[in-house]
Amino acid sequence: MKRSYILFIGLFILLGGVFFGSPLLTKNNTSDAAMVIDLFNPFVKNTEVYVKTTNDYVTTYKSEGSDKDNYVYETVSVNEKGQKRELKYVSFEKKLSPNKYLKVTTKGQDVRRWAEVEKSEVPEKTLKELK
Repeated sequence: MKRSYILFIGLFILLGGVFFGSPLLTKNNTSDAAMVIDLFNPFVKNTEVYVKTTNDYVTTYKSEGSDKDNYVYETVSVNEKGQKRELKYVSFEKKLSPNKYLKVTTKGQDVRRWAEVEKSEVPEKTLKELK
């Protein structure tokens, strides 16, 4: 019975380390694996960051059931505190215009949604870091 307790406590510590430590490993990692890890980690919270769009996209791929392209962008995002983080997001079936601002809701590296916003809606501290 004592051995079961030790095994249970060891497993608990291991899982805790994985859940609490994984954000350190996934930050600024734009891989699909990092997105999935953050998506399922209950300790990673939704946050809002901002992005300034550019003409530069990483790759394209065809949208399923359509002949239109999806555009994949990798860029630096900035939160309201001015903290930067690398991020990958997809624009489905349209190329984004440069020099626009996006408000992006993320769960770690997983992009939940994004929407174009006016420059006036971007926090001042964030705006300074996006230039």
